[in-house]
Amino acid sequence: MRSDDLIAFVDESLKPVRGGVSRDAARPPSIYAVAAVVVLAAEADGLRAALNPLSSSRGGKVHYSALSGAARLEAVVLLSRQVTWDALVVETDRAVSVRNDRTLRRAVLWQAFATLQRDHGVGRVIAESRSHPSGAFGRLDHDDVLLARAARQVGLVSAPFAVSHAREEETLLTAADVIVGARTDAVCGVDRTRWSLLAHRVSVHRVAPQWRDPRNAEAPGR
Repeated sequence: MRSDDLIAFVDESLKPVRGGVSRDAARPPSIYAVAAVVVLAAEADGLRAALNPLSSSRGGKVHYSALSGAARLEAVVLLSRQVTWDALVVETDRAVSVRNDRTLRRAVLWQAFATLQRDHGVGRVIAESRSHPSGAFGRLDHDDVLLARAARQVGLVSAPFAVSHAREEETLLTAADVIVGARTDAVCGVDRTRWSLLAHRVSVHRVAPQWRDPRNAEAPGR
């Protein structure tokens, strides 16, 4: 990898809308979003080092959803002070009751892939793995790889463009987690203060919560 290559680190958030009403009480209307943090390869280690206090103070990976309000603000402030990242969020344009997030993920990643390459020049995406270390649920990660392949086949992105996965120990996935968590906090009516500290640094894109394979116009969304 060259030092001037751009890498995007991607994490997701699925959050119920506060006060949302659903016919199915077990599946409240929720927003699905992904954040992509874009970093130059040459600057990745420096940003990791700057963000290490987040994980070291808590003995491991920071999960935004598990932090207190004060800790979330601390994480947002630390990230906002770093100058070597750019970011985007892609989110569903409405809240939906989620039974299976695979369709939602395809919809938002499809837009994210196009925007990352077109607007940022990214050729490599590293997403947080959703598979278990044992290999269970590996198909979920493989779905992302297949989606990137489809994007290349229809010309949405051009080679080189590759998707791989990393586990939660990758510090730069924490940056994406903090951004997408703060964004969905704001959209879902949880808290808008934290997002206000990051909003000027992050472009936001909204998509319909479905995806149809463009290689087959008759294919149902899935």
